[in-house]
Amino acid sequence: MTICQTRPEIGRAAELDETQLQQLAEQAGRDLEGAAAEEIMAWGFEQFGRRLAVTSSMADTVMIHLAERTAPGLDVLFLDTGYHFVETIGTRDAVQQIFDVNVVNVTPELSVPEQDAIYGRDLFARDPDLCCKMRKVEPLGRALAPYAAWATGIRRSQSARRAGTKVVSWDSSKKMVKIAPIAGWSDDEVAAYAEEHGLISNPPVGGRISFDRLRTLHQSSAVGRRLPQWALGRYGQDRMRDPAVTPTDLIPTDPTPTRELSMTERQPTRSLEQTTEPSLSTGLSRPSNPVQDSVAGATLWFTGLPSAGKSTIAHALADELRADGVDVHVLDGDDVRPYLSKGLGFSREDRNINVTRIGFVARLLASHGVVVLVPVIAPYAEAREAVRKDHADNNVPYAEIFVSTSLEVTEQRDVKGLYAKARRGEISGLTGVDDPYEEPTTAELVLDTAVIPLHESVDRTRALTTALLGRDLP
Repeated sequence: MTICQTRPEIGRAAELDETQLQQLAEQAGRDLEGAAAEEIMAWGFEQFGRRLAVTSSMADTVMIHLAERTAPGLDVLFLDTGYHFVETIGTRDAVQQIFDVNVVNVTPELSVPEQDAIYGRDLFARDPDLCCKMRKVEPLGRALAPYAAWATGIRRSQSARRAGTKVVSWDSSKKMVKIAPIAGWSDDEVAAYAEEHGLISNPPVGGRISFDRLRTLHQSSAVGRRLPQWALGRYGQDRMRDPAVTPTDLIPTDPTPTRELSMTERQPTRSLEQTTEPSLSTGLSRPSNPVQDSVAGATLWFTGLPSAGKSTIAHALADELRADGVDVHVLDGDDVRPYLSKGLGFSREDRNINVTRIGFVARLLASHGVVVLVPVIAPYAEAREAVRKDHADNNVPYAEIFVSTSLEVTEQRDVKGLYAKARRGEISGLTGVDDPYEEPTTAELVLDTAVIPLHESVDRTRALTTALLGRDLP
């Protein structure tokens, strides 16, 4: 496989100066509002020709399909931060093989080990803004420099910050025309388009989860050497006219991408050892073969009011299991929210998104043998049920522990001082005070930490873990 950057060709807007381009973008933003995505893309190519690029996170291939239909061979820029899951890299490689587009693999100047040597490990956790600047903002800016316009798959429904996105606009920071042909699409419309055309999709549809700040789970030297069946999609399989051709025939003999961008080579992406098949209805991936021969993990979700004792039980159990040699990980809400759900607020919708994102990561870890403990409030029943269903659909053991400590007791504890702030009117939306908590009715275990001592709560939860795994713990 060769991933290279083609020389942009001239479009109708080539002779326009910056002021004229801005006027063109503003007029098009008004004229094309409500137009079909194909029409908006066609306008972009007519104006800018090969000086139009498409950016893609490889969360799905809707924009890539639109680009191919508009102008075969169009450049598609993929920002390879070095922190992607193997499914994302697999989607990128599958796109290059299946679609008539030219994938440009964009990398930061520093590899992850080089960055770690200079700034220390896990910069994304200590200074996410600097990490984002070096690994995303600056590389993308350099990659877009040869172009006059770019098309992106951002949508208004993805966040409040994007609610005002225009289908065509002027980006004053990049001094380029920005085209968002699917800005008005909902998640359901993205999923319907993907299903209609049989497109491959890297979970979740719509790109609502950003994993590129999380390290991948398992290392593999085979990245780029195998395209799993899920990565082809119906669209890709339809392209394989020769019945003798199989997915492994699409394996590049040299998996290392080549390009004309003067950036350092991508660090080997770590691999998940289980291939997945996307589920368009949920936007989450579904194992094509549930783990049977390997040791499966499980997810235990601790839900309850703030200061109920969720984290205390989870970390105490984790320490005990870890000492016994069990592969265990705690996804504490306070720890993961800044990275997994940065930018989300505390509305009902944002809280539900946060819960389902954490649930997805928990299920992914559990499907690879990890016992995952999740002390997260998860105040709404609908989100908890969505996480439970996702685990069930993927044959991953799951249990809910309701830490039922009363509001009176939790407010007396007030470990983080949140109740006091809420009562003084300094904060709003605190669960249990001015935002509802919907108590579970189907929890596998109920623990009131006001009457049950910690050691007994840990013992009961450990017993539940054993029952979930179907085997004795060490």
